[in-house]
Amino acid sequence: MFLLPPFFIAAQGKKDLSLMEDSLVRMTRRIQVSEFDSARVAINDSFARLLKTTIGIQGSFSYPFDSLRNMSKLISPDKKFRIYNWNLPMNDGSNLYFCLIQVPGKKETPGFVYELEDHSDSIKDPEFAILGPHNWYGALYYRIIPVTQGSRTQYTLLAWDGFSSTVTQKLIEILSFDNKGIPKFGAKVFRDYLKGPRTRIIFRFSSSASMLLRPDEQLLQSGRSVKKTRMIICDRLVPLDPRMEGQTDFYVPASEIYDAFQLVNGNWKFIKGVEGRNH
Repeated sequence: MFLLPPFFIAAQGKKDLSLMEDSLVRMTRRIQVSEFDSARVAINDSFARLLKTTIGIQGSFSYPFDSLRNMSKLISPDKKFRIYNWNLPMNDGSNLYFCLIQVPGKKETPGFVYELEDHSDSIKDPEFAILGPHNWYGALYYRIIPVTQGSRTQYTLLAWDGFSSTVTQKLIEILSFDNKGIPKFGAKVFRDYLKGPRTRIIFRFSSSASMLLRPDEQLLQSGRSVKKTRMIICDRLVPLDPRMEGQTDFYVPASEIYDAFQLVNGNWKFIKGVEGRNH
């Protein structure tokens, strides 16, 4: 019996991760060239299992996985968790979504990995639901915004969803962790937006259009002073024709008209009509 020096253990971990990454890349190529949905789903199941095993290796939290280009790999700004998130396109124009959330242990030990199960099709009134790992509203996350209020931190996630062949969605989602560390999705933090205490915001629009949804900082007048405030800027969606009101597959961004959600005491307050850039 003997002890390996720490640098040797770290080098071995990186070598293992590199080999696993190569195997994962080969699987993604097989998915891309597969003609049938059933074949893509089967290969993807193997991919998900191997990825879960891979991020159980020490050092995986900070490993870049640069070769895995067809998935989102987001580390929260406070380094509390990492999201591995990808979509699987179906032949009918819809998408299946998959996500692993890695919460690292001390000194970059693997910690915990939570596997999310996409049940978007069976979630009733998703704008008002509180969800967990086993009934997740699937989407592809592209930004994490930490929001700290007192001793509590929630994370606002911006996401894209290729909902169908005719409708695309963008989401503002809220992620938090309960006292056991289990992820929870949704929170009643949206004020003055339409009716009811919404737990997430879902924008629906034509799949032929592209919608702006991004974080921003705006300079706002408050009495005699000007202060910087955090916002999420979004295009205002309108029907192509007034007679198409309510038919979201005919909604597109209004030209140069933006709305926003302003961060106020830990809540996102809806503001109608803001400048696209003012910082």
